[in-house]
Amino acid sequence: MLFISIVPWPTALASNYADQGVPQARAVAVLYAATMLMMGLSFTSGWRYLAAHPELVSEPARAAFPAGARRALLGGLVYCVAIAVAFLSPTASFAIDAFVAVYFAASKSKVPGLIVRSADADGSS
Repeated sequence: MLFISIVPWPTALASNYADQGVPQARAVAVLYAATMLMMGLSFTSGWRYLAAHPELVSEPARAAFPAGARRALLGGLVYCVAIAVAFLSPTASFAIDAFVAVYFAASKSKVPGLIVRSADADGSS
């Protein structure tokens, strides 16, 4: 949750400095993409934790672990490209960031009923 909670900060910096010239925009583009990278890696670690503790996940959702983990990891790692591109073109880096955001907003995870309700887990339903 840490990286999700700080997203407004690099977003505000990006809106303030993206058009202020390459040096300022470069630094902000790197910061923004790095924040998103850390958030993506946090999601990946969450998937790894769930894979190690399948009892926390409903049976139908377990088959989606590989795809979910791959999606989170690849989505996060695209931000490495955005960081590298930021040194050449901050605008292109922001475009990559926008592409990833649109991808995740438009695509659906194929994970049905991910978390098992505690009542189901302890048999009290």
